Amino acid sequence: MNVVPLTDDIFFIVIPNNFYSKEKTTIIKKIKDFILTYNRWYHFLDTGFYQVKVGFNKIVGTILEVEKLDDFDFGEDSIDLRIIITGEVDIGYSFDDFEFPLEECYLYHGKIYLLSEEVIEKNFYRIIEHGNIVLKDELKKVKTEGIFVKI
Repeated sequence: MNVVPLTDDIFFIVIPNNFYSKEKTTIIKKIKDFILTYNRWYHFLDTGFYQVKVGFNKIVGTILEVEKLDDFDFGEDSIDLRIIITGEVDIGYSFDDFEFPLEECYLYHGKIYLLSEEVIEKNFYRIIEHGNIVLKDELKKVKTEGIFVKI
């Protein structure tokens, strides 16, 4: 499990397990069980109302975008979750330096970005050990403003 903070009220959780199912109720149950179980151990959610967008990636697994929408004035440990299933999600990885050969990458603000699923899958264990996850807005900026390099 990897937690990526975005703002004070929004963060991503990357779970190396794909919770995808054809039944939405099964996905919702798995996600709620996962979040509430881990929250008992790690206390990453305060009392309040949260929206959880659930996306899936073939390589990485399940990606949760957790956003706190409201505080509760009642109950010390009340947490309410609204689960929204978004489907397939793109993901990338960034590096300050990279020590093995690449076929293609993006260069953006002095960092190396891997966005291709084939490249990520081929070097997966090295990438997850040394890379930082890139999601959503940063991923869009890298694709539009970055320099694509094919070796």
